[in-house]
Amino acid sequence: MKTFRKRSRIQLFPAILFCLALGIIFNYFGYERIEIKGIRDLEGTVTIDFTQKHLWGLMKESRQYNNITYVALSVSGASVDRSKEIFLSSSPVLFIMTEEGMVDLFGGTRDVEYEIKSDLIVRIRYLLNAEVESEFEKVIDLTNNLTWAGVPLLVLGVMGLIGWLGLHLHLRV
Repeated sequence: MKTFRKRSRIQLFPAILFCLALGIIFNYFGYERIEIKGIRDLEGTVTIDFTQKHLWGLMKESRQYNNITYVALSVSGASVDRSKEIFLSSSPVLFIMTEEGMVDLFGGTRDVEYEIKSDLIVRIRYLLNAEVESEFEKVIDLTNNLTWAGVPLLVLGVMGLIGWLGLHLHLRV
């Protein structure tokens, strides 16, 4: 009987780790928050701070684009002359002209809806044409079905781990 309990505790642990790993992976790829802040200072320089967050803000990547002079939405993949790179996309790509050349603002993120990109173009063009200093902030939450599959797996894994540790510590005493 004691051997059966020990074996069942050992066999249960990989299943718990499997649920935790899948829950974390699904939530990483299933939920993403993008925070965009555009600022026009007194000298007329437009700067955009772009922050991409995964796992409810535990992992984040920030980029800053300085001296923005132009913004455009390409309906199909485009060739950018200044950087000699080709961007292929099935959805419209939002390009900004910076001091380094043309940049895909949402490069490295999942597909963002056309309406959100259009709204950002209006906001960035307002900054570019404004006579006074101004700013805007936009928060975009992107979710898909992986999130809804990942949350229960993560909860199940955490509950299983707590139960497994409780059982393991209880049987040791």
